[in-house]
Amino acid sequence: AVLDQGKTFVTNSTEELIPHFFDHEVINSLGCEAVTNIPLKSAHGVVGTVNLMDRAGYFTDERVASLNRIVEDHAAMLIKALEATTD
Repeated sequence: AVLDQGKTFVTNSTEELIPHFFDHEVINSLGCEAVTNIPLKSAHGVVGTVNLMDRAGYFTDERVASLNRIVEDHAAMLIKALEATTD
């Protein structure tokens, strides 16, 4: 959904993580149960993702909306940084 459709992905519990992340035990060992993957979009489509983890239930609708705005507002800078690391 993130790469192909440009949609933000959110899980807020270990139970939600398990079907999507083979390494959910590693994620949990870091003290994290919630994950969001936000697409980084350019005029050419999705060029990367911003991936965040936190405690269970952290990614409320309000937080996700705010994070999406931050990524969108800073997309040019993030893309430039991404391109600099792939040279």
